[in-house]
Amino acid sequence: MKSMSPKGLLYAWKAVVAIREKAVPRGAAPADSGRRRARALGPALWPVALAGLLVLAGPSELSVPVVPPGSPGGGNVGAESYSGNVGAESHGGNVGAESYSGNVGAESHGGSEGAESHSGSVGAGPHGGNLGAVPHNCRLWGLIGSGCPAHLITDHLRDGSHENLMRLGQENPDGWGIGYFPSDSARVPLQMAVIRRGGPYAGHPHEPEYGLTVAEMADLSPKAAIAHVRFGTSGHWGIPNPHPFRHQGMLFAHNGGVREAGLEAYLDKYLTGHPPDYKEGFSGTGHIDSELLFLGLLKYAGEHPALEFTEALVAAVAAFAADPRIVGGSPALNFVLTRADTLYALHYYGSGSSNALVYTPGGRRGAGSSGAGGKQDSPYWAVASEPLGSDALAWAQIPPRTLAVFVPGEEPTFLSVDAAGGDRAASGAGTDAAAGAHAVHRAQSGILPEERPPTSPQRAVPAVAHNCRFWSLIGQDYTSEMVTDHLWNGSRQNLRELGQTNDDGWGIGCFLPADLELPLRRPLIRRGGPPARDTHEPEYRLAVEEIAAILPPAVIAHVRRGSSGHCGIPNPHPFQHRGILFAHNGGLDADALEDRLGSSFLFCNPPDHSPGAPGTGYIDSELYLLYLFKLIDERPEDDFTTALLSAVRTIVADAGLHDDYEQMLNFVLTRGDTLYALQHYGPGYNFEHYYPAPAGRNGEASPFWVVASESLGSGQGGWAPIPEQTLAVFIPGEVPQFLALDEPELSLAAVWVTLTGDEDGDGFFTALEVCGDPDCVGGTTQVSLALFLSPDGETWTDVGSTRYRTISGAAPDTLCLQACSGHTAWPDSLPPSSWELRVELHTPGSPEPVVVATAVTHPDWGLGDVTLEGADEDAPDEEGGTAIGVVRPNPCLGEFRIPVHISGGITQLELEISDISGRLVWRGARGVEDGAVRWSADDAGLGLAAGLYVCRLRLGSRVWTRRMLIVD
Repeated sequence: MKSMSPKGLLYAWKAVVAIREKAVPRGAAPADSGRRRARALGPALWPVALAGLLVLAGPSELSVPVVPPGSPGGGNVGAESYSGNVGAESHGGNVGAESYSGNVGAESHGGSEGAESHSGSVGAGPHGGNLGAVPHNCRLWGLIGSGCPAHLITDHLRDGSHENLMRLGQENPDGWGIGYFPSDSARVPLQMAVIRRGGPYAGHPHEPEYGLTVAEMADLSPKAAIAHVRFGTSGHWGIPNPHPFRHQGMLFAHNGGVREAGLEAYLDKYLTGHPPDYKEGFSGTGHIDSELLFLGLLKYAGEHPALEFTEALVAAVAAFAADPRIVGGSPALNFVLTRADTLYALHYYGSGSSNALVYTPGGRRGAGSSGAGGKQDSPYWAVASEPLGSDALAWAQIPPRTLAVFVPGEEPTFLSVDAAGGDRAASGAGTDAAAGAHAVHRAQSGILPEERPPTSPQRAVPAVAHNCRFWSLIGQDYTSEMVTDHLWNGSRQNLRELGQTNDDGWGIGCFLPADLELPLRRPLIRRGGPPARDTHEPEYRLAVEEIAAILPPAVIAHVRRGSSGHCGIPNPHPFQHRGILFAHNGGLDADALEDRLGSSFLFCNPPDHSPGAPGTGYIDSELYLLYLFKLIDERPEDDFTTALLSAVRTIVADAGLHDDYEQMLNFVLTRGDTLYALQHYGPGYNFEHYYPAPAGRNGEASPFWVVASESLGSGQGGWAPIPEQTLAVFIPGEVPQFLALDEPELSLAAVWVTLTGDEDGDGFFTALEVCGDPDCVGGTTQVSLALFLSPDGETWTDVGSTRYRTISGAAPDTLCLQACSGHTAWPDSLPPSSWELRVELHTPGSPEPVVVATAVTHPDWGLGDVTLEGADEDAPDEEGGTAIGVVRPNPCLGEFRIPVHISGGITQLELEISDISGRLVWRGARGVEDGAVRWSADDAGLGLAAGLYVCRLRLGSRVWTRRMLIVD
């Protein structure tokens, strides 16, 4: 048997997968793991799969017996059989059947060489009728003009009773893509159109992103949009739908097929200066024909500056349609393209084809229509591969071989495209064939670049240094200059420069500020296939400028060198699931992760990147995120931080997921309000760093935090390493938390108690300080000291706790907590007495203390018989009937009130106010009004600082002492 080309292998694999889809109906969870998609094939289906592989892999003269009706894989209802020559992908067969036949190199459905067209008997779909009535592989939809009602967008894309794009996505299982330009009224400094993509098909029961995107776009009333559902026949599959493509500020989607080799030859050196996002990856993947067609149109327009852009499109289409090296025997060129102010729709799908594009407002009930043949000048126009929505009669057909031009508020223009008149241009398009012969040979033979891995689905990861690099941010009050310094032009190091050695693309995702008038349903994500450092990749710079202008509350940026799953595509990091952004630097066993997840969880939580062409599989990093979700879901009683820490510990302890000596788990994860960073990348290297570095030993809170795989920017300082084997938690305005993964042994080396404030000399004190020295054996963690009071050693009152502080080893780490009279938990309601203390040591995420110390457990630490002043209220004396009450309110921002009862007609007392050190700050007389003496800190006229003060009330020879706590 002859060796199989990469493209033939791709089709063979799709044959096996398609048969498996019949064995496991769409919409039902598979019964087994699915590590290898062919594993799900039952024994009865293996002969069919083998026949499909032999047919598609073998030479053209290979004879394969026809399977009679009624046999497995035959032409009966629901069957899917394959026959024909090498590389063929075409459809025909009986009712409900999906069988494939065609000529060498054809990507067609009952069509000629190189064509993508459909024919056959009645399908099993809901519409019935001949397949020619619904002939498309992919489906597309385009919109121009902000006047389109929101309900019409959702009707076309999600809810339409006649037809809608989401339902069509079930027949186009290779993902969905929607790109749009927000309305000018949004006033948001976006540099590029918003693009959303999904790997699960649009109608998948567990794919919420498509519906959220449609709702998001409908809310924003975009001025231009393109939507697409895909059945991939070229380049990469098993990835989020690459349509719509974005180049030079335009969006483009294609329905059809062209020859990659011919376009590569025409484009030649143009690809160096205008690199595609999708290129050669693992074996069996290459350029996507639709993206090459887009770039070919742009090249043609650039080479003919004398032509207006619309004229250049017409001429380019004519040239390509007349060149058999590009279109083969039957052109399949239908596309939509928009520059935000104009929508171009090409209907050019082979001679006599019924693959018509349609547009609305049109037909007999189109808005702005004066009747059949009448003038139409709608504020918006929509184009689709077939009528969508609830009203099929609201659409009109675009004539065959026509480029339609739609401008809001204007009548459509229909320009005839004559391929026969394009021979001269077509000749020019093919003159570079010799120069591009090497590229063509590589595409046909499957030769990979030298730096690419073998055909294995995983690439060996070196044991030193990073593969990928990332940068992340949480918070506010940072500067645009810091963003560009870290990501673009930092003289010492920046993420763009690191993209030179991480050449598998870049990705930046962010949560938009709440005050922006752009209510996105999910984070905004930008991606590129060319490296960030590529001289001819303008979009990375635009994305950085966008971040610097918007100043989002949370960002993750990543440059990739792929080691698992798909390569040659825009960087899939940061991944976005459940509204969370995630980026990973390292490697895990993707097959082991798939087994841990199980087929049911994967069905309910479908990855965007799934097994595609032979040699590609799941991306380990995406499965890593999904496995974290699964472990978190198993702990619904825990808060997110506690559950995440537990999940990470489970993964660290699972030796089957990684080499024991190479635990490459570093990640950053954000929900928009908190940034989590895991430092766990083997002993002694690959530290993550955070910025700004702590100024003092205990650290300081910052309004923002940055975490990166290494320190970035122009300065030499400002960064600090995250401790090894640690999950770091960064919250704006708070000190970072560092949660140890190895659960080290914690203890209290000592606790000491200091009592102060016995102003009246009775041996009972008004303030105390409790300090502890915690030790951490075997790691690094964060701890907090908590204090409790009890009058009897049984009923405890919480006095307060310290902030969390990172400790390591047995070095002195003093944590102190102070309490005084006026504190809400202070025993003012009780007389002076002896009290018991309890000290607890806590770690973040643990509901129970790790250490508890009392006078019983630690009798030498002074935790028992602590004499506290308690209540200060005196009972009336028997002789004079005089009583002084407790200060209220206390603590106080303004005026203090001291209840006074004095017999004998005395109406005033002398007051002395001093600070805790005894310094007199105010003295004077105060009258008794309404049974109380009043005094305010403003009376001192000195701008008294917050703190504890002593008030002495004098009446003759008698003195009463009260404490007052002034707060800011």
